[in-house]
Amino acid sequence: MPASCAASPRYEPGTPETSILYRTVQTPLETFLARTAGEDGRPGFPGFVKREFEAYLRCGVLAHGFARVRCDGCTFERLVPFSCKGRGFCPSCGCRRMTEHAAQPG
Repeated sequence: MPASCAASPRYEPGTPETSILYRTVQTPLETFLARTAGEDGRPGFPGFVKREFEAYLRCGVLAHGFARVRCDGCTFERLVPFSCKGRGFCPSCGCRRMTEHAAQPG
């Protein structure tokens, strides 16, 4: 195995579907959105809020899309799920963005 492969840290794929936040959002989301849309003259949530929730529920789930990554040195392959790249709600993507910006100088 090439040195670059042997030295890389072991990656453990996440399972967002098992998190408490994921289950809290997933279970009542459709009911919650339906109840807040247009009742008592209220306009409901803006489209970007609905899209943020829906993107979060797809984030990191292999069934919603992935890239196959292969090491040319050792031919090891891994499936990497797509992320939502959300700015506000997704804890995984939000943390990654925060880390990226903190590492930039000035």
